[in-house]
Amino acid sequence: MKHAALSINANLSLPAAETDVSQEFAGALVLGVLEGKVQLVPHNPLWQTYFDLESHRLYAALGAYVKEIRHIGSTAIPGIYAKPILDVMVGLVNIADVRHCEALLVALGYTYEGEQAISGWHFFKKKAGNLTTHHLHVVEWNGSYWLDHVLFQEYLFRHPEVAEAYESLKLALEKKHADNREAYTRDKTDFINKVTEMAYRVQQYHPSPNGWKREKTPQ
Repeated sequence: MKHAALSINANLSLPAAETDVSQEFAGALVLGVLEGKVQLVPHNPLWQTYFDLESHRLYAALGAYVKEIRHIGSTAIPGIYAKPILDVMVGLVNIADVRHCEALLVALGYTYEGEQAISGWHFFKKKAGNLTTHHLHVVEWNGSYWLDHVLFQEYLFRHPEVAEAYESLKLALEKKHADNREAYTRDKTDFINKVTEMAYRVQQYHPSPNGWKREKTPQ
């Protein structure tokens, strides 16, 4: 993507706790968006560092319940504009264990938003003041939700022209739906579904070493 490079301040101290997420970097907030608003900013190289820190906390807190933790969403894609909210996907060995994880995640500052429209997708948020900083998606590892997000992300990694088209769509929708997050998300869905289907077709002919297999989409 042809965007101005961000310069890293070598003296910047990285966050020691999740309450530090609202510090400024390169003239813009590292993480945080007002509820319901759409705000896209240039890619920030600190997002990966913040994910690494958060994933270590999550592994430590959730222990044996967790199979894998992934950085998903546009903050995980280098070079494209994104909402400065960290999307983290936690894959549980057994999704029923979410009942054991809820109190542990609340202790880390998350609020449980309940099971979402897709069965088995449990959603948590973290805030700093009135800004949403983290979205946490707790799902079954290697289930349909997990695979959809992993394959979509990896397809964008391997096809930068598709990532650029996704960025262009997002920027257009930001102008159209700056105050309507639901509409912004809805109008991205068709693009995401088409790319995900392409990713599954590629996966079918070029299986990964992990042997991913798509499960039946929940009804």
